[in-house]
Amino acid sequence: MTGKVDVNSFLREFKGIASKRGVKLVKRNKNELAKQGLTMLDFQNEIMRLNYKDYCVGPQLDKDVPGKVWIFGKTIDSKEYYIKLRISSDKTSAVCLSFHTAKYPLDYPLG
Repeated sequence: MTGKVDVNSFLREFKGIASKRGVKLVKRNKNELAKQGLTMLDFQNEIMRLNYKDYCVGPQLDKDVPGKVWIFGKTIDSKEYYIKLRISSDKTSAVCLSFHTAKYPLDYPLG
């Protein structure tokens, strides 16, 4: 079972990379921030504010690229968002694969 220490360790590493290079948001229709009323700055700020209480699931194997993904949730302007993050295999990029309103209510086992 993933605990607070594991989640904090991932977030510390992810945010360390993100603070130097920003967070790369994968282009997908459901990730379009403007449609959600968010700016790129809003997006970056919300990612940098994530903490262990926002953790939902992970690490899980990424189905598209070798590596692991972590799932978080966050309520922004009364909407719950589904956030899927990963660190690139060479540890040089902080990547957000999904950032969109949640289709279903999320579970927060550490919150």
